[in-house]
Amino acid sequence: MDVANKNYVLLMTILLIVVSGLRHEGVGNDTYAYKMMFDQTGLERWPNLLNNFWTNYIHPTDNGVKDPGYKLFSKFIYVFVPEYRFFLFVVASILLVPLGLFVYRNSRRLETTMFFYVFYITLFYHYLPNSAVRQSLTFGIVLIGYLFLIKRRILIFIAHVILGSLIHQSCLLVLILIPAVYISNSVHIYIYKFCILLFLLFLISPDWLAVFFMDRNEIYDTFLSGGYYVGTQGKPVMVLLLFLGLYILGWMGINKQVRSNDPHFRLFCVGSALVMVFLPLIWVSPALLRIISYFGPFMGIIVGDALCVLSRGRLLRICIVAIFLLHSLTSNHYKFMWEEMQLHERYYSYVISNPEKEKSNKQIILS
Repeated sequence: MDVANKNYVLLMTILLIVVSGLRHEGVGNDTYAYKMMFDQTGLERWPNLLNNFWTNYIHPTDNGVKDPGYKLFSKFIYVFVPEYRFFLFVVASILLVPLGLFVYRNSRRLETTMFFYVFYITLFYHYLPNSAVRQSLTFGIVLIGYLFLIKRRILIFIAHVILGSLIHQSCLLVLILIPAVYISNSVHIYIYKFCILLFLLFLISPDWLAVFFMDRNEIYDTFLSGGYYVGTQGKPVMVLLLFLGLYILGWMGINKQVRSNDPHFRLFCVGSALVMVFLPLIWVSPALLRIISYFGPFMGIIVGDALCVLSRGRLLRICIVAIFLLHSLTSNHYKFMWEEMQLHERYYSYVISNPEKEKSNKQIILS
């Protein structure tokens, strides 16, 4: 079974990297924006990128200077291979290889591994790594840090989180997981069940949770302002119900887990519960899925294990996978790089004013 598990993780890692690396620039709201940033950063001088590095990290004044570690990384890649397509493959690898290692180290059954990838692809893959490049890099670093957190090597975990925060500061939130590796027996079960109350509380008024994260920095507080759904489509109720259903399945399976007293399992319970705590943030803005994604892998393992021990777990797994596949088919916006795809209208002015940069890309459609 270990060999089958390893081979499946290896296969999925390679396939997902290839699919992400070969995607059209129109796939993912931010993919093309990062292309423009990559080309621009590659032409900047190293002294300019290093200037006021720590000031820009601690007190960013605009989008051009925030998360200064990302520009250094982009410049480093550009020096060796000044090709954005190669950069996409690098980003995908930095995220998906640690993700595969995380799954392989923590999944005890092939069924759990298979469920995990269906779970991840359906709920997070469109965003990480296929849109949010900076957070994809950060998430990959955090996933490596998780492997050390599981072993209670706290300082190394913190070092990884700080390194990741140079690229995207949102990852600092995962530091709240540190106490989870020291809690005593059964406490994790009470934490898991208590978090449903927090979920309901924040669901009533998600702005309370958003205000808690706001640090009065206008660069990062934009996502928390709560103005996204004004005059747009309705809130993602189905996504919320889907996560709630998965949380309930995890609840049903926790007491039957054969390793319920395993310190590793306690961490996974707490991490999975935090998904529900922060889930109401998507009612403020769908971009805040970035917060949930840091804890998503724990839920993927917890629910996957739960479906293996529940009496009708196999049937439930089939039903959930069918729902995931249906969701993927109805929301498929993927195109390969050689296919035609329309860019978001916000990029029109750039492409029209820079025709020489896109003259070889006949797959980009503006109207």
